[in-house]
Amino acid sequence: MKIKITSRNGIPECELYVEILCGSNNATEQLGRVRPVMFMLPGGPGGNHTVYDDIKTSLLRYADLVLIDPRGCGLSSPSQARFCKMEESAKDVEALRHELRIEKFIL
Repeated sequence: MKIKITSRNGIPECELYVEILCGSNNATEQLGRVRPVMFMLPGGPGGNHTVYDDIKTSLLRYADLVLIDPRGCGLSSPSQARFCKMEESAKDVEALRHELRIEKFIL
């Protein structure tokens, strides 16, 4: 699914692609209510959530998962490189946390 991240301080809005997997009957409305939530970001420029395909089933035993394609990567909206810095990525994750109504998460 894609989640819209609104613009802020000169950073344009974008849509982040996320794959949400919940261990409790796979009910996304229970995300973060019953089990811990783990946000998973790929490393390096240009990475996407598929790097976790081999381990996501094992991790799902311990936490609900939110696999994220960062701004400008994978299935998320394209973006100019100047908006894909670490600071913007951290703010995008915070906006995503707020949108999903997650209080605490593991990164």
